[in-house]
Amino acid sequence: TARHGAYMRGYADGTFKPERNMTRAEAAQLFYNLLLHKEGTGSSTFDDVRADAWYYDAVTLLADMGIIKGRGNGLFDPDGEITRAEFTAIAMRFVKIEVKGTAIFTDVPATHWAAESIAAAAALGWISGNGDGTFRPNAFIDRASVTRLVNRMLARTAYLDAHADSVMPFSDV
Repeated sequence: TARHGAYMRGYADGTFKPERNMTRAEAAQLFYNLLLHKEGTGSSTFDDVRADAWYYDAVTLLADMGIIKGRGNGLFDPDGEITRAEFTAIAMRFVKIEVKGTAIFTDVPATHWAAESIAAAAALGWISGNGDGTFRPNAFIDRASVTRLVNRMLARTAYLDAHADSVMPFSDV
């Protein structure tokens, strides 16, 4: 958070597509964009991440750092949509802070693989669920929800008011 740079980009047609589900490659690129130091060596251990892919550096470095994980069988599934639980777990691994939260969502049992990350993110105020006591951990996360979570994670607020002349407008936001 040393600088307030853009961590997400829109599309060539000038839209942001807030309702579009985020892909696993987009999520990797988002967290890569937030890194202050992008040093790392190595190559992808995922069979479906080619060296010429736009997300190669992001996936490779974040996997080396233990921030992102594959889907098994040597695959990352870059074009696959990412779930709310997966994204929340990545966010918690990215910040590397220990927070003990209490399970507050009725659909996230203590035995869920991401229960600790979800409880911690809720305790930090990054996520609040759906208003009905659920989190829907296995549902895909859309770009608007990602933006809300990451802005809360970075404590970014009211940027638009102070920087309206330098913010890229999107026709669909």
